[in-house]
Amino acid sequence: MKQRKHLDIGNRAPSFRLKNLDEEIFDIEDDNSKFTLIDFWASWCMPCRSQNPEFVKLYKQYKDKGLEIVSISIDEDLNAWEKAIKKDSMTWVNLRDSNQIVANKYYMYQIPMTILTDINGKIIGKDLNVFTYDNNEPSFDTMLDSLITK
Repeated sequence: MKQRKHLDIGNRAPSFRLKNLDEEIFDIEDDNSKFTLIDFWASWCMPCRSQNPEFVKLYKQYKDKGLEIVSISIDEDLNAWEKAIKKDSMTWVNLRDSNQIVANKYYMYQIPMTILTDINGKIIGKDLNVFTYDNNEPSFDTMLDSLITK
């Protein structure tokens, strides 16, 4: 818990470099998006897979307004990872962290796990609710709307 303090709102998110589906290196430091949603997941994780359709909607709605999604899979099975990306229509940045080196930098304790950063890499949200249902917690799209209009 003490280590996770590094991921408090207002702190800079840890940097990382991982390979995408095409074996190209993606460096988070090169991301110039207004907002970046970092999502830790795996193809075998049903809660992760159930939120992917929500990410598809969010990405379509906000990608032209400055949102990038960077999904980091902890899958060990390359084929399962690729199939899940295709099946779930995940058209954003998809990276694989099978050795969980980046996951450890982010003190990942469960999946799915999300971190939202601004253009400077500063953490502005964590463990975000992507589902829109009636409760006291604002949904991710409500949060994005308020950030984008600032």
